[in-house]
Amino acid sequence: MKKFKVVFAVLALGLTIAFQACQKDKIEPQDEASILPANFLVEIPSALQGEDEAVYGVKNSQTDTLQGGEIYSHLRTFVHVGYSGAEIVHNIIVAIKKYHINKPVSFTYTSDDDNRQKQLDVIEGVNFEGKDYEFKLTIRDLESTTSNNLGMELFWNRKPLNGIAIFNPHELNYNSVENPELRFRIDYDESGEAGYSKTMMVAIDGLKLADPLTHPYDMSTLKMFVGKNGDIVSIYGNSEHPNAKFFNDETGFDWAFVAAGKLSEDIGVAEVGLPSNLLDSDDRNVLLVENSIKNVFTEQIYEIYPNIDSTTVATYLQNAEAPGFFANGHFVQAAVAPNGDYQELTEIIPALTPYNPIDIHNLKIEF
Repeated sequence: MKKFKVVFAVLALGLTIAFQACQKDKIEPQDEASILPANFLVEIPSALQGEDEAVYGVKNSQTDTLQGGEIYSHLRTFVHVGYSGAEIVHNIIVAIKKYHINKPVSFTYTSDDDNRQKQLDVIEGVNFEGKDYEFKLTIRDLESTTSNNLGMELFWNRKPLNGIAIFNPHELNYNSVENPELRFRIDYDESGEAGYSKTMMVAIDGLKLADPLTHPYDMSTLKMFVGKNGDIVSIYGNSEHPNAKFFNDETGFDWAFVAAGKLSEDIGVAEVGLPSNLLDSDDRNVLLVENSIKNVFTEQIYEIYPNIDSTTVATYLQNAEAPGFFANGHFVQAAVAPNGDYQELTEIIPALTPYNPIDIHNLKIEF
């Protein structure tokens, strides 16, 4: 799992450099305002997203099992991967926006990062997935030998701001990402139609899995929704982990989750279920109650250790209750809120439901 941090850091830096080179060589700044989106990201408090190094990549499926608090801590890592993908798209747009593109344009440039020829095009008046958009931006690798040399497609409307970005990191920078199958999609909307002032949906497909004996909890796909109203962020989604296992030999789980956070206080609340990654259900009760951390762990523990002392089990499961509470970039405790600041958040998550696990298993992102 640690590889995600490296990939995102290198890619974000590399793309910024690449577009600086594009600006220097091909385009002179304009006085007019850019037509590119001013924003394409909904912020998530660090309480609910980040890399927990204490948990990250240290479990061996042959010898170790996760405790409830570690399940919650892993959730922060998985949300962080999705959020990092959205940040990359946002940063690409910001990098291009500095060059004041105010009309349709087409030009080529040599990337400083992989020394390959790229082409950037902006056109007007397009339709994608049955919806009309004012503009479409594409970036292609002109030296690519793959069947599709698209590094990025961006569709957007300005008033209200909404759009879709799909990108393939491999085609944007060959030196930073070796996996040509990796795809990200971000849907962003400020129309308010979904009941939030801003929303984004992040989907990831094609993540490569490491050795299951050393990285059993690597994810293959992810999809999550983020909605913001004022200081409050609501989140729901799923990440698939085909090699994950806990106590018995059952393999393949889905981190199904709902969460809410306060940006100003950097606190959050989450409920996590562990259904099979092949389960076909969108029922909240099935995903988060029947397959709660506590229920899944309890069933498997007693299957493997039928005569185990119940007090020992209860002690082990002390942080497996729902919901989990987070603050200042880490998991705090489960079941009981640390203080009254979490009350509003605990009232939000019962109305949120994850996606169907089988849909996440079958998720495919294409240009």
